[in-house]
Amino acid sequence: MRYKKAIGVINIVLGIIFSCFYFVIALNGKSGSTLLTIGLVEIMFGVLFLTRTYFVVNENNLILHSILGPAKTTYQFQSFKDIKVENNKVAIFKDSKSRSIPISAWMADKKDWLSFLQKINGTS
Repeated sequence: MRYKKAIGVINIVLGIIFSCFYFVIALNGKSGSTLLTIGLVEIMFGVLFLTRTYFVVNENNLILHSILGPAKTTYQFQSFKDIKVENNKVAIFKDSKSRSIPISAWMADKKDWLSFLQKINGTS
C-alpha cells in the first residue's frame, strides 16, 4: 500500500515555495538559510512520500514501513478477521485485546485503501 500522492506533491510544492523565498531574501542581501533548509527537507519528504511503501498486508502479518530509513514494524495476526477498521483507524485484535496500528485512511492511496478493506473483509 502506498501513501496518497497528494501528500508528496504538497510537500514538494511547499519545499519549492520555501526555497524560492530563500532566494528572494538572499538576493536582498539578508540571510534566510532556515527557509532553504525547510524547503529542502520538505522536498525530501515529498519525494519519500511518492516513492516509499506505507504498509504491506500478508496472510498473517502487517508490515508498517518507516517513511525515513529502513525501519519497519511487523504486527502479527491469525486471520484477516483480527483486523478491524473503525473511523478509518486500524486495530488488530489478539487474545481479546486491541492494538492500535498507526495507519490512517487519509494518508493511504485511495485505491490501495479500498483494496486493503476488501482484503480484510474477505471480498477480494
